[in-house]
Amino acid sequence: MTGQEKEKNFEKSQGRIKKLEMKRVRWKKQSMHAVSKAVPYTFVTEKQKRLAEMRERMVEQTSLMNVEEMLTDFNWKESGNAAALEKRLLGELQALEAANVHAIIESDERVTTVVGHIERALEELESMENWLLLYAAELNSMGDDIHQIEWQNRGLQVQTANQRSLVTELQELLASVRVSDGVLQTLRNTPMDNVQDIERVQNAAADLQRVLKVKLGDGLQTMKAVQERVEEYNMYSNTFTARVHEHLRQSIDSQTGILYETRSRSAPMTTRKNNYVIIPAYDSLEDSLFKYQGLALWMKEMDPRRYNELQMMYAQGLTRTCKRDIKEVMDSTRTYFANVRNRSMDELDFLFRADDSRPVRALGYSSGLRSEESRANRYRNMLRGSVEGVIGSGSSNRDSIDEDERMASDAFSHMMGQVVSLVVREQNFLRDLFQLSHDAPKTFQERGPVLSVAPEKDTLYLRRDKIKDVKTSKRVLDLLDAIFDGLQAELLGFVEYGNKADPTQGLSMLVAMDTQCESCEGSDQEFAITMLDFLRDRLEKMFEKFIEQQLRAIEETKITSKKRSGILPFIRVFPLFAVRLEAAGVGAEPNSKVRALINSAYERVVNGMVSSLDAIARESDAGGDDKEQLNAHIMTIENMHHFYHELRAHKIAVLDRWVKHAKNQYETSLNSYIKVVIRRPLGRLLEFFEGVETMMKTSTAEEVSFHMNFNKAQLRKVIALYPAKEIKKSLEQLYKRVDKHFSEEEGLLQVVWRGIQEEFIRQHEKMEDLIRQCYPDANVSLEFTIQDLLAMMSELARKVNV
Repeated sequence: MTGQEKEKNFEKSQGRIKKLEMKRVRWKKQSMHAVSKAVPYTFVTEKQKRLAEMRERMVEQTSLMNVEEMLTDFNWKESGNAAALEKRLLGELQALEAANVHAIIESDERVTTVVGHIERALEELESMENWLLLYAAELNSMGDDIHQIEWQNRGLQVQTANQRSLVTELQELLASVRVSDGVLQTLRNTPMDNVQDIERVQNAAADLQRVLKVKLGDGLQTMKAVQERVEEYNMYSNTFTARVHEHLRQSIDSQTGILYETRSRSAPMTTRKNNYVIIPAYDSLEDSLFKYQGLALWMKEMDPRRYNELQMMYAQGLTRTCKRDIKEVMDSTRTYFANVRNRSMDELDFLFRADDSRPVRALGYSSGLRSEESRANRYRNMLRGSVEGVIGSGSSNRDSIDEDERMASDAFSHMMGQVVSLVVREQNFLRDLFQLSHDAPKTFQERGPVLSVAPEKDTLYLRRDKIKDVKTSKRVLDLLDAIFDGLQAELLGFVEYGNKADPTQGLSMLVAMDTQCESCEGSDQEFAITMLDFLRDRLEKMFEKFIEQQLRAIEETKITSKKRSGILPFIRVFPLFAVRLEAAGVGAEPNSKVRALINSAYERVVNGMVSSLDAIARESDAGGDDKEQLNAHIMTIENMHHFYHELRAHKIAVLDRWVKHAKNQYETSLNSYIKVVIRRPLGRLLEFFEGVETMMKTSTAEEVSFHMNFNKAQLRKVIALYPAKEIKKSLEQLYKRVDKHFSEEEGLLQVVWRGIQEEFIRQHEKMEDLIRQCYPDANVSLEFTIQDLLAMMSELARKVNV
């Protein structure tokens, strides 16, 4: 074994020795403690305790000081066997302890006494231990009982707490499903005639409804007591609902009856300016019923079937009054249309008629029939200025429009405004009264205050946003159908009545319809919009039918061979027709459907007129002789001149294309007419020089005079046939002829004569020029000069004017 290992074993042995010494000291303390417990307290003094403690410390110190010496005695360093050393030490320790005990016992004579006392004490302790064991057994038995009692006590405490909680819950439950007797008494007996009583009744009803709609959790709803209480209150609720229904039914019936009787006894209200009948607002009815708005909401929530009955009852109760007021307005408006209907069809100069029996020259304003101008004076005034006022400048001045038609148009517009305003107001009030608006309270608990009168009545005429709920929208439409039952049919009958005498009245009616449709567009006024759309559709169809009739009249116009001169009936009528349409369409927006209808009517009618005029002209020209050709030119000139000048004066923009077309047709036909009529006074002269022109196309100018038919002798011979005296005589005959063809009324005679004069001068210049070119050395010229022509024509014009 090495030295290091020996040192390690030595250190381990020392540690074990220290542990053994500590155990010995602890055993000794325990022994002393046992002895001190065994010996009565009276035998152990403080002095003895101190001596014992000093002895213990001395023994410990002695033992610790002699450890090294003891290890040397045991030959520890040489052997290094810790286990043997430990064994020897334990033996020595036991021997030492035995010696110590023996020494203690022998050193004091009182030890024997103490031992005796200890033995007696041990006996007493044993006896006490037995009693304690007995007591412990009893206590253990009693502990189980006490534990059982404690467990039962805790159970009783929990039960008591639960019972208290249950009582509290039951009290709260009963309180939540309880309505005071005062509330029930209010629901049974309180009247509902004024705002204060209604407010009190509504508050009581709200308390009852809260109880009926309370939500109880954890199956409390199914408790018999709760069910019985709820069933009892349901009976009160049903009784109150029946009472409210009956009261509202009586109020609606009474107030609508009073309104009808009051309106029946009252004279119609009229405007100050035009004396038009107006429909007054139903303020008394609205104020009387509006305070029941909250109760209507109660019915809506608690009994929807009776709630719908009340709505329909209100609608049906109001029907009589609305019908009466609307009839009053319609009857007043009908009187204006009666004035229009009293006129004969002959007075409607703007209508086309295929069987027009008036002489064509009269249509062309012949002097023999000028005394009849008074009959058409109204529309001639219209033609002279009204369209410029209505269309050209955009002014609203309609003084020149026929007064009867204007008043009928204005009265109809007023009537439609009154009818639509009544529909709008009644729908808005109906929605407010029965809470059918999108912003209305959803439940009775959210109701508003009770008001004595309907608030903000002016807003009842305002259009509101569309109703998003389809079901509500359908219900409102049904109620409006009930209130205004038969209104659509009555209005249709009225527009048919107004159009029968004057079909163009439909345009002014359409303008009024468009105005009302525009005011309702995009709003919730579905009933009014549907009604107006229906009437507009029917009016448009009536107008289309009217235009078809006018087209047939134009197409069926027949002109005899003796009357193929002057202005055709449809050409004469068209300016009056156009002005009448413009007057009837005053107020129509440029992009409106009414404007489109008018423009379409112009297009179709003018196309028909042009086609008919061309057909009549071709029929005249079909014979091939000069007279028929001349009549065709005259007809075109007169009609296109009239069409052009009349419509250009009135500046109807949509007809500009046809005005230009008429001008071109007029100018072309006028040139053709002049070329035909001047052939009679200058026939052979024109034929000669036309032949010269033809020769110049294939020969030179010098070669023309060598041709047998166009030599100088032939030239002198032809010129000699037309001396100035003969030309003057021919011009006089020509003037008479032209005068027969054209009426001075249209100013065409002067226009055509001026054109003939210009053509004479042009032909004179052309013939002189051909003489200079083809016969330069013939020393020949026409026997009349341009100055002669101008003097002759001026003299003829002066004679006619005188």
